[in-house]
Amino acid sequence: MREKTGLTMSLLPKYTLILLWFFTSALLIPVEVFAQEAGKTRAQGKVIGNDKPVEEPEYQDDLVDYREDMRTFIQNIANFGRRVNPNFVVLTLNGADLLTKREDGDEDRRVPAEKYLRAIDGVIQESLYYGAMEVDQETLEKERKELLPKLEAAKKRGIKVLTLDYAKTTKKVSSIYSKSRKKGFIPYVAPAKGIELNKIAKYPRRPIGENPSSVTTLDGVKNYTYLLDTTAYGSQGQFAMKLHDNNFDMVVLEPFYRKNKPLTFDNVNIIKSKKLGSRRLVLAYVNIGMAEAFRYYWKPQWREGRPTWVKAPKVGYADKYFVEFWRPEWQRLMFGTPTSYIYGLIRDLGFDGVVLDGVEAYRFFEGEEE
Repeated sequence: MREKTGLTMSLLPKYTLILLWFFTSALLIPVEVFAQEAGKTRAQGKVIGNDKPVEEPEYQDDLVDYREDMRTFIQNIANFGRRVNPNFVVLTLNGADLLTKREDGDEDRRVPAEKYLRAIDGVIQESLYYGAMEVDQETLEKERKELLPKLEAAKKRGIKVLTLDYAKTTKKVSSIYSKSRKKGFIPYVAPAKGIELNKIAKYPRRPIGENPSSVTTLDGVKNYTYLLDTTAYGSQGQFAMKLHDNNFDMVVLEPFYRKNKPLTFDNVNIIKSKKLGSRRLVLAYVNIGMAEAFRYYWKPQWREGRPTWVKAPKVGYADKYFVEFWRPEWQRLMFGTPTSYIYGLIRDLGFDGVVLDGVEAYRFFEGEEE
């Protein structure tokens, strides 16, 4: 034993000798015993070891608040995104019910979901006026009356509210813009829905509230456009130049272009510039409530029930599967590491933020959506 103090054993007090005896005796305990004890930890009330796989807890429907799980998921995405880019913008597509939660002890009273409201920057509400079922078809008054108070309350708390309606008739389009702007919302009226939405609306010919100023935060956005299918414009370069050729303050895009190839950083940078040369925001569409079989992360062996957190396909969308969005396996695909979806959108492609779709997937697990 190496002496560091220069003291001899004979000069040590008796109690020190006792402590040394205890310490050296402990060294005789087999190393594997220490390794076993040190490797133990507790999970779900059970002691587990590093050499044994951790069993994932089974979710029990009567114990799970799916809406709160979705809020937490979105909050974590926002926090991660802002660690990578402090100006990262987070919008949700729909999800007005997430803006409030039931007050503890009072099932009938709803209060603002404060932590969640601080995490997101805004909400894009689909079909507030037209297009809930079909393009050019007016949304039921009952549905609009349920949505408006939630959206107006969020706006009062500093949440940007944007509307995305679906109409082609000039008179209806004008009416939507007028009604939405009177509410203080930022409207866009698209001429088609879903995968058919592959072109910018031709009317109005120029953005409402068009301005030459650079827009680098959501507060400066006065108008925007939304495009889910980017394949109608030829090559990536042609597409980027076409999107550059307008003066919208914000553009929402599908980030992949043909055969699951992402847009390049350079092309996203071209789109960030308005026709006038000033800067604007470019956000990426991301579905966090459904696994899409045409995405890069989808594995050939995946199907409904395999892995277990991939659930039934959405009705009418054979390649979109509901997922148990609270599961760590799914969330790791979305955020948290340099190989995650969100990180790639920010660092590799240069997007300013995201529009999160699938945020109402909780309805599927609550039994509201088949």
